[in-house]
Amino acid sequence: LVAQKDIRTDDPKADDVYNIGTVARIKQMLRFPGDNVRILVEGLYRAKINTVFTLDPFFSVEVEEITIPRIREKATKVEALVRSARELFGDYAEVAPKLTPDIMINVISTDNPGDLADYIAQNLPMPFNNKQLVLEELSPCKRLALVNKMLVREIELLRLESDITGKVKEQIDQNQ
Repeated sequence: LVAQKDIRTDDPKADDVYNIGTVARIKQMLRFPGDNVRILVEGLYRAKINTVFTLDPFFSVEVEEITIPRIREKATKVEALVRSARELFGDYAEVAPKLTPDIMINVISTDNPGDLADYIAQNLPMPFNNKQLVLEELSPCKRLALVNKMLVREIELLRLESDITGKVKEQIDQNQ
């Protein structure tokens, strides 16, 4: 699975998709009226497209598994990054709408920095190009640090949105 660089491109070519994605297993496929299909997949590992064989009627490619480097940082640095991510995600959960409790439970129970970064990134409503940056960062600690920065920004945005909404409601109430 690879993301398309620009979703407005109706007929993407090889240059219109990222070359790093995820090899996944189909877990469930649901068909809806009007030729709509929803597919639930489970990511297995990161992979890079080496060769594109055909484009029509679908992409046929050769991929190479990307090996994730071992964590080289000190255990205390890793623990600090994980704690920081959990705390930031807790702050995010306080201001985020519609966040299910099982997501928070998974964040709390994950100790691996790479897995934690991937899980948080998949559950944040951020643009695909940001999610792609997370996918392409192979170092687990650098990936979690990147996600922490994205969490800080998302929390700031949600708080600003809340302030703006509050001021608008206050103004409407005064006008009434």
